[in-house]
Amino acid sequence: MDKRIEKICVQTHEQTIGVAHDEYDSQDGDLEVDDSPQTEEALTGPKARECSDYIIVLHLHHFVPLASYLRNSLSRFIHSPPRIMSQFVQLQQIKLSRLRPRNWKLQVLMALLDGVTYGQMGSVRYKMFVSTWNVGGIPPTDDLDLEDWLDTGKSSYDIYVLGFQEIVPLSTRNVLGPEKNQISMKWKSLIGETLNKSLHDRKGIQKCEPLEHHKDGHQRESNAQEFRCVVSKQMVGILVSVWVRKDLRNYISNPRVSCIGCGIMGCLRNKGSVSVRFCLHEASFCFVCCHLASGGKEADEMRRNSNVMDILSRTCFSSDASNDLPKKILKHDRIVLFGDLNYRISMPYAETKTLVEQKQWNVLLDKDQLRFELSEGRALEGWNEGVITFSPTYKYLPNSDEYCWHVHGRNGERRRAPAWCDRILWLGEGLKQKRYDRCEVKFSDHRPVRSIFTTEVDALQI
Repeated sequence: MDKRIEKICVQTHEQTIGVAHDEYDSQDGDLEVDDSPQTEEALTGPKARECSDYIIVLHLHHFVPLASYLRNSLSRFIHSPPRIMSQFVQLQQIKLSRLRPRNWKLQVLMALLDGVTYGQMGSVRYKMFVSTWNVGGIPPTDDLDLEDWLDTGKSSYDIYVLGFQEIVPLSTRNVLGPEKNQISMKWKSLIGETLNKSLHDRKGIQKCEPLEHHKDGHQRESNAQEFRCVVSKQMVGILVSVWVRKDLRNYISNPRVSCIGCGIMGCLRNKGSVSVRFCLHEASFCFVCCHLASGGKEADEMRRNSNVMDILSRTCFSSDASNDLPKKILKHDRIVLFGDLNYRISMPYAETKTLVEQKQWNVLLDKDQLRFELSEGRALEGWNEGVITFSPTYKYLPNSDEYCWHVHGRNGERRRAPAWCDRILWLGEGLKQKRYDRCEVKFSDHRPVRSIFTTEVDALQI
């Protein structure tokens, strides 16, 4: 088979500082690499480190692994955040050729086009579905219909971020014993089936949809795309699962998770948070799924405030020297905090009952604990929440439209005053909320709450 000479040329605006030549055998996929000291010196030596600006010009006919080398070697002298260098690498994987060379030290595949100079920035817009659902410790059935909740019949989204609370009962055995993942796997399976079933159904109708053209020159397929789970994490009853379109997966990098327990004794994991972070192109995202302290007694909201402060201060994501990604929640570009926050309505029971029966939501919301704590700056100061136009999401009798206080004692349920326990808040520029509502799934004592965001992110153009 013919061998082709590949060239990687690193240069400044004024001069070429190093050239590495590699041979690619198209038959077996091996790369014979010029790994000489001269090549290493040309790319990482003192002369290279003196460069204040740079262009990377790549002349290749095939795809070669380059990512680790760019991150670990070139980022030592390029005056650009290592995160951007990492994203530079990830972006090119959209044209991955699946080669698996044995003899190249760089390890990670990167797709490169012949004669192209990379580095110009543009912007691209995505549509994001975020939802929280306390499922009350009830395991999902095989025939549980999630299509209405995930809105798969009417709309299409690029990213789904789904947070659950109480996927298992918060018993002593579940809190203190080894974690069992059978239930979380069942939820993931149902989500994947629902997202991809609806997409396969739509493909039959939308086979010839054109590409969407964005103002930045990026193109995206507007027809249905398969969804993949990019990160999922369980902590006792809390589960976070993130799904993205298959063609978007290569723009997602550096996924990490961090779990914080702040339940009994301030540390057990019956309450707390599971946080997920990742980079989408050049923007860092953090999603914080919470289950805060319960209780409708006076001053219980202070315990919830304390939980929030613990979560924000104690959450820390792992990182490494090759990037400058944030470790703390509030250092990310865009943040969404969601879950069963458990804030109640500070109003006598009888008065609450009357106002709920009259559907006087605005009057009730004036006494909403979370709104009051936000306005007083005692919790989540500066965060945003959309306008609430839906009825309280807690507490229902399972498989019923009746609040528990309507039918005191039925099925052994304790009487609870309704409240907007399930909430979604966000922080950071570049997130725009398009919808904030609840879904009428009669599965547990909570109704799931959903928020639709659009987000515009910077992206390296190819």
